[in-house]
Amino acid sequence: MFRAVLFSSLIVSTALARPASDSSFSDENAVMREVSSELQICSAYDAVMSRCMGQQEPRVSVGYDKSATNLERLARDNKYSLGQSPEAYGVQSEIYRDAMLKATSNCANLAILEQRYATFCQRLEVNVDGRVREWTSCVRGNEKSCGRPGGASSAIASPP
Repeated sequence: MFRAVLFSSLIVSTALARPASDSSFSDENAVMREVSSELQICSAYDAVMSRCMGQQEPRVSVGYDKSATNLERLARDNKYSLGQSPEAYGVQSEIYRDAMLKATSNCANLAILEQRYATFCQRLEVNVDGRVREWTSCVRGNEKSCGRPGGASSAIASPP
């Protein structure tokens, strides 16, 4: 809940701190869309890891499940505020989870997911605001990508 408030308040305060214009509103929406999508992907990653670790490491599984729930709440609330329907959100989440399960051969090779998502998603979960700032910089700089999960430039700035 606390992270959701921080994330949402950062978006609002960033929008209020600049003069209102169509491009600034568009920039803020672009940042919200990108970060919300990353939160949704990381939620799917944590949900798959929880499911796959359930039998082998129940304590680890519970941790992944809590993370998945927290990230999912942030992603869902922000995507809804951008106009995405609950149905569309649910379908997209299912597609992400199914693709991740398929990539691991139904949990047989979790290293594939861990290599691509673990570090990125852990950093995102503890510092959503840093990711918002990073995306804001990228959008204002007219960059096409701002370090997707698994990419070389996916570092998230440490909190101040």
